[in-house]
Amino acid sequence: MKFEPTTGTIAGAKGNNIILLTLNSNEAYVNGKKVKLLVPAKSVNGRTLVPLRFISEALGSDVKLDSKTQKVTIDNQYYFYVGKQSSPPSTSTASQSNSTKQSFIGTWNIWVSGGYTAPDPATGISTYTKGAGGGTMTINQDGTFYWDMKTEQYSGSWVTDPNNSEQIILKSNDGWDYTCRFTDSNTIKWYTFGMEYYGTK
Repeated sequence: MKFEPTTGTIAGAKGNNIILLTLNSNEAYVNGKKVKLLVPAKSVNGRTLVPLRFISEALGSDVKLDSKTQKVTIDNQYYFYVGKQSSPPSTSTASQSNSTKQSFIGTWNIWVSGGYTAPDPATGISTYTKGAGGGTMTINQDGTFYWDMKTEQYSGSWVTDPNNSEQIILKSNDGWDYTCRFTDSNTIKWYTFGMEYYGTK
């Protein structure tokens, strides 16, 4: 997803699907066709929030909701919790495995992934923009973390993911829960829908 603050537009692309939204508008475009939204995209505390089900399904993703646990799963890979259960069941720091804890502990240099521009009106082609450095993420052994993005700072606590002991959940004071996992032996990735960050030591 790519946000253009001067126009308030949000563009996204996956495969052959291209979507375009505008902040506070109940209309969006999917592959050039106008569609109505139940909920518009909004800007809250400097973050751009988009309608999850619309974005996922417009880009061809599979979205499932477990009404019992309020767990939303996208493409059987990404997930988060909504409603009263806004985060997974709590797991105490003491019960987290030492191997999981130790592997994530430390300061990571952030690399923010790139994104696609809005489609060119003449050609309909979106251009990929490479990511850039994004500050540091420090994950502490005491179950806390500090995220310095240079222009914004966040903090919170973390727990081992109860559904996958190889991942942790970062519970940030920006209101989001981020799934954090290793992509290789020296790189971590933390993400929630529409936002994705990488860190290397």
